[in-house]
Amino acid sequence: MLAVALLLALAQAPAASSPAITGVVVDTSGAPIPGARVTLSTQGRTGISVATGDDGTFALANGPAARVTLLVSAPGFTDETVILDSRSDIPVRIELRPRGLTETVTVSANPSELRVTTPASATVFDVEMLATMPAWTLDDQLRTVPGFSLFRRSSSRVANPTTQGATLRGLSASGASRTLVLADGVPLNDPFGGWVYWDRVPAAALHRVEVARGGSSDLHGSDALGGAIRLETAGGSGARLLLDGGTSGTARGSAYGGRDLGSWRIFAAGEAFNTDGFVIVAPEARGPIDTPAASRHASVYGGTSRTFQ
Repeated sequence: MLAVALLLALAQAPAASSPAITGVVVDTSGAPIPGARVTLSTQGRTGISVATGDDGTFALANGPAARVTLLVSAPGFTDETVILDSRSDIPVRIELRPRGLTETVTVSANPSELRVTTPASATVFDVEMLATMPAWTLDDQLRTVPGFSLFRRSSSRVANPTTQGATLRGLSASGASRTLVLADGVPLNDPFGGWVYWDRVPAAALHRVEVARGGSSDLHGSDALGGAIRLETAGGSGARLLLDGGTSGTARGSAYGGRDLGSWRIFAAGEAFNTDGFVIVAPEARGPIDTPAASRHASVYGGTSRTFQ
């Protein structure tokens, strides 16, 4: 009878539970990582999985006392594998390292579509940048663009237009420019000699200037062997006035005005420039014929457009 009572007592006693696995998941700085996924596996079989709390802690209740593996993963971090056995310290501290940046390049092509592209580097000046540049004329402002230069490096304020050949990347250092200059799609290059009339577009009317360095003859024709300079003028409502003055009788006035009248839009701009100039020859080399390099020019343009519904 005593043996039977002992067996019944053992049968009714609760089974000994395996200790729980607890721990915390942190990053390399020691800050807790909330929402990390902790998955327990035993002998290659995946078991329960829990997520860490706001403080980075987790608990796997009734974890097995045998050798187990914890797989810890979190967005933006490298997965970490931890092996625990009966000798491991509980709670366990798991540190995740940030995942390195990865770059993915997707290349696709449609053989039925034939496209011609011209690789080129471009520099863009908006109206705010043009207004804050100290140079008065557009060709002087473009000197800040790497690879841009003028034939004989003379400003259009004093040089003859026939010497104003634009050069990009050292191609065609002569009056016959191999760089195409377009104003709203219309070439400013002289059709005979290729030089550029930089003063034809009033400064107040300039809205955007784009300098594309590199051959683009497939897009703009043979005049763009060295590249292309595209000028975009203002065409919307508003007004703008530029007044400049300096020594040697130097003065410039440039104005733009535009207005929308229903579906019609009208705009006009004008500019006048004058300078008495200075003697460009060194004093020790001057002769009777060396006089101040005076210069003056004026330009006016306007247009109208209509939007059709």
